[in-house]
Amino acid sequence: LYRLLLRRVPKAPPERQTALLQLLVRHLRDVTANVSRSAMLDDADIFRQWYSFFWQLTADDKSAREELLRLLQLSITYWQQTMPKTSRKQAVLLKDLLQPNLIDGQYALLLQKII
Repeated sequence: LYRLLLRRVPKAPPERQTALLQLLVRHLRDVTANVSRSAMLDDADIFRQWYSFFWQLTADDKSAREELLRLLQLSITYWQQTMPKTSRKQAVLLKDLLQPNLIDGQYALLLQKII
């Protein structure tokens, strides 16, 4: 579902693109927060587990791996900007997941509008 929404963002009418991306990253941030509370783990640990799962899921498909990494980078960036108190100490643990930066062009502009 998340990949489908991510693919729809650039294809949507301009007035809906921001809303779609906001829905996507806000939901991912909230799911991460709820799972981390339930499992008594840091949010960064949940993002790291998602990365590991995505890596295994897309072992043979480089484009799918890139797409899922972009999704993860968007959600991490949104999380860092909207929950600074929670993410301040944990963000250091996720720097490797943000390289290389796949948030470019239209996604970067839309993310700036949301934040």
